[in-house]
Amino acid sequence: PADHPLLSIDEVKRIKKGKHTGVGQPPSPSIRSVLSSPAVWAVFIAAMGTYFVLQFLFIFSPQYFSFALGYSPTFAGTLTIIPTVATMPVKLLTGLVSDRLTRMSEVGKMRLFNSLASFGGAIFFALVILVSPTDNKTAATAFTMVPFVLYAFTSCGFSKSTVMISREHSPFVFSLMHITNMISMLAATFFIPLLTPDNTYDQWKIVFGM
Repeated sequence: PADHPLLSIDEVKRIKKGKHTGVGQPPSPSIRSVLSSPAVWAVFIAAMGTYFVLQFLFIFSPQYFSFALGYSPTFAGTLTIIPTVATMPVKLLTGLVSDRLTRMSEVGKMRLFNSLASFGGAIFFALVILVSPTDNKTAATAFTMVPFVLYAFTSCGFSKSTVMISREHSPFVFSLMHITNMISMLAATFFIPLLTPDNTYDQWKIVFGM
């Protein structure tokens, strides 16, 4: 980083803070110390919960829109695209706001954006359970899509915390986190169909409640 022409001295100091400063490569991380760290497991659990929800968006939301809400397959596919596109400006705005919140610590900003993504999404999934499609299909549809837009806040949330806690060992911890992500997505592929064999709204409420 010190040789990069677009990095200031202050940015280089922030990058190197808390990292190995000796000559040569940093020592290899201890697998035991990594796997016994509560902070690392907190990141893993956050990743599992996040990607379980994303599996619903990418794979099963068209099925929910089509069978539970009664939309045509074409319209159900279109509804899936909308929140995916909407996450782009939210991610951009999140990064800009995070850079300008200079009076808040990095840990504080990470907690803020992670809370917006997690608690905000949980609130809207709770509303999906309370608002039946037979009462208000439009509201039920909107409440289902909003959590995926709020997911964009995780760009400065738990994924950023991986670098904060592992520093120069972040490639190793990131690789473990991605393995956790894939396990979560694989589990959801089998788990969600088991909960929704008939694709009824009452069965899908169980998925939202989780």
